[in-house]
Amino acid sequence: MDLGLLAAGLASGLALAGAVDAAVDLSAWDPRESGYPVARLGAALCLGHDDGDVLATAIVTYGRRPGRSAWGHTSLRFLACESQQLVDVELEYYRMDPSIERWFGKRFRDEAWVRDESYLRQQHGKLVLVRNERPADGGFYATELVKNREVIEAWMPWDADVQRAVYRTFVDRHALQIDTLRKKVPLVGHDYAPMGTNCTLHVREALGIAAGHPGEWIGSVFPVANLQMLREADGVRLVLHPSPHAARRIVEDGQLATSTDHLPTPIWRRGLDSQSREVVESALADAVPVIVKWLLESEDAATQQ
Repeated sequence: MDLGLLAAGLASGLALAGAVDAAVDLSAWDPRESGYPVARLGAALCLGHDDGDVLATAIVTYGRRPGRSAWGHTSLRFLACESQQLVDVELEYYRMDPSIERWFGKRFRDEAWVRDESYLRQQHGKLVLVRNERPADGGFYATELVKNREVIEAWMPWDADVQRAVYRTFVDRHALQIDTLRKKVPLVGHDYAPMGTNCTLHVREALGIAAGHPGEWIGSVFPVANLQMLREADGVRLVLHPSPHAARRIVEDGQLATSTDHLPTPIWRRGLDSQSREVVESALADAVPVIVKWLLESEDAATQQ
């Protein structure tokens, strides 16, 4: 992929032209029913890999919702290796507010800083990183799908050095942020701004790193606009985790499509009819994470060469 061209296209905000197929992935709809397939099927992927090796990186777009998420939400997801174990990490930017206080309270329940209401209130309005472990197997995707909000992944064709650099930038930034919170000193960095330093910040930073311009922000403050441009970029592989609304469209004649060129981004959505729900639910036990399937196929192809 010509990353310079991608960078220019994202910065210009050109309208989407054409359509690109996305693979359909049901494995995160109900990870318990699917047997936690990322960990189960991907267990051997990191054997022989060094710490910090990144197998795959996705720019993730969550469907639009009324209110603050009217233009969607975005994150970065990494399948990486640590101690030769597969690590599935999602990093999101949010505005520090009571809901994020509650998130930190659950994640770090045994630490004193999460109970210091005065200190945390002073941090309100800052842009903070949230780290989700196992977003697919752990149910983070499922929570959004239940809200009838599709999750669309753009798996990037970045080389190993770029992926490692992007991964380390934001994993280390998150660790430094948590250390700052533990010390109960004021957070440094950006304030949240809906049309500026918002949930897209690290995505735009990552695109800058990939384009050879670290420190430069490339792309739009609107997650759906970035998704539209990524659809047209060479080498990007799309995966749709369908919401009930999206699933209606990919169930035909009692069968579930394995790919689609329609990536819905409506604010208002319909639910599944009973027949379509039966088709979806019958497919869950055999659902395979598309990215893990692709990685295993790539590994097999490399072994056979």
